[in-house]
Amino acid sequence: MAQRDRPRPHPQAALHRPDRWLARKLQRYSVNLPPFTHQRLADSGEIEEIAPGIWAQTADTLYDPELGLVLEPREIAADKLVI
Repeated sequence: MAQRDRPRPHPQAALHRPDRWLARKLQRYSVNLPPFTHQRLADSGEIEEIAPGIWAQTADTLYDPELGLVLEPREIAADKLVI
């Protein structure tokens, strides 16, 4: 008599229950944000919660390959530079 294999979870299920090994692999791509910044980005829709306590950017403008996370506009208006 052959024993039936247990059903395997769907790969997308890992997004809802991140395992320790996955969290460690993703750690190099994570940043900490102050609560007010996190709330502002969530309210504007620039980040979204993809799993409990895990948020991902939805806007490509938040990341620069050379600088990393960019929260301020790249081009600052001239009137902002005048004291």
